[in-house]
Amino acid sequence: MSQSEVRKVWWCRSACMRSKAEHKRQLQHMLVVANHILHYHQVVDGFGHVSVRHPGRPNVYVMCGYMPPALVESADDLIEYYVDGSDPVDPDAKKGYSERFIHGEMFKRYPDIQCVVHSHAEVVAPYTISSVPLVSLLHMSGFLGMSEFHRSAASPS
Repeated sequence: MSQSEVRKVWWCRSACMRSKAEHKRQLQHMLVVANHILHYHQVVDGFGHVSVRHPGRPNVYVMCGYMPPALVESADDLIEYYVDGSDPVDPDAKKGYSERFIHGEMFKRYPDIQCVVHSHAEVVAPYTISSVPLVSLLHMSGFLGMSEFHRSAASPS
């Protein structure tokens, strides 16, 4: 390989590495902004969180450490986790959310998804401790199936 060919290979590799590093920085910035947007629009409260799949390592995802979304400021507040097991990539990483396992399992189960949002929706929480069944009230909630009320209304008398 000639010296000019070596330079071309080095330049291409260097440019590729720079673009990967730049892509990672952009992703980290977008994750910080996503935390703020979701908090501002009250999609997540102090306990909800968002994660993204690592752009160059699909077996890794990134989310903020143990802090409310509104307080996430920079890449220093983010932690990388392995999808399988949700262990931190850096064993010395600061404390993270225990709900990170939800994110890891979602990334594992659905390899094509790039983002997970987990929230503690107050309007849904009562149904998690109640014996009252969820009933579909809108056409968008048909996935809940038909209740006795719907079945009796649908059958002719």
